Amino acid sequence: MKRKLLLLLAGFAWFSSQGQLVNDGATIVIQPGATLFVESNFQNVSGTLNNQGTMEVMGDFSNDAGSSNYQWQD
Repeated sequence: MKRKLLLLLAGFAWFSSQGQLVNDGATIVIQPGATLFVESNFQNVSGTLNNQGTMEVMGDFSNDAGSSNYQWQD
C-alpha cells in the first residue's frame, strides 16, 4: 500500500513540477554561448532580461516590465 501511494505521489509531483518561469524583479543574464530553455511559459513581471545568448520558450512569452534587452535568433 505504501509503495502504491509513493508511486501516485511521484506521478503527481512530475505533473505539477512542469511550471513556468516567472521573473518578478530579478536580472536574468544569458551569457554568450549559453542557452536558457524554458519548457513551458516565461513571464517577465518586473525585472530585466539581458539575452546575449539563446533563449528558447516552448510556451507563451510575456513581458510586462518593458526594460528588457532582447536579441532574437531565428
